[in-house]
Amino acid sequence: MNKILLIISLIVSCPALMLSQSFPYVEYGVKMGGSLTPGYFSNDEKADPINLVGQQLGLRFVHVQTKHAGILLELNYNKLEQKLDNLTYSYDCVQFPFLTHIPMQLSNSLGVIINAGGFTNVLLNRDDKLVLERDFLYGLAAGVGINLTVKKLAIGLEGRYYFTLPTNSLTNDKLRSNILEVGLSLCYSTRN
Repeated sequence: MNKILLIISLIVSCPALMLSQSFPYVEYGVKMGGSLTPGYFSNDEKADPINLVGQQLGLRFVHVQTKHAGILLELNYNKLEQKLDNLTYSYDCVQFPFLTHIPMQLSNSLGVIINAGGFTNVLLNRDDKLVLERDFLYGLAAGVGINLTVKKLAIGLEGRYYFTLPTNSLTNDKLRSNILEVGLSLCYSTRN
């Protein structure tokens, strides 16, 4: 299944890259969205995780200098929680994605974007009952989205997946807090 998705994405993206009419531009603005990640109560990998759901708010900067690629930097605040049996389990963190930004223009105002690269996550506060033994996480992130530019306003909708390389636990290497995120961005753009 993964090979089929890779082949389809290459077939779709290669012609779009060749037809792209991007030019150097900068975008900066805000990002907001929702996140979903598993939370664990014990180091036992057979224990069922709970789904922590939360909101995200952040700042976004995009710089595209070459025709087909640029850089995307974000600084996001995530608060994730789940209520079970009248108790709330939560944690919050600051996230810094630094991604390669690939825009593919479909028209003058509409485009598809692919973002891929690394990220860091710094935990600010966590519930003691959750297995989050590392204060600093890092990993790989990738996402795809659409971008609509109206005059100087760039509106983006993107889905992104964050894969943490170290695990949450210091003793069990199977407990990861990978994050699935859907975000909306509103940016000022220097595109003509």
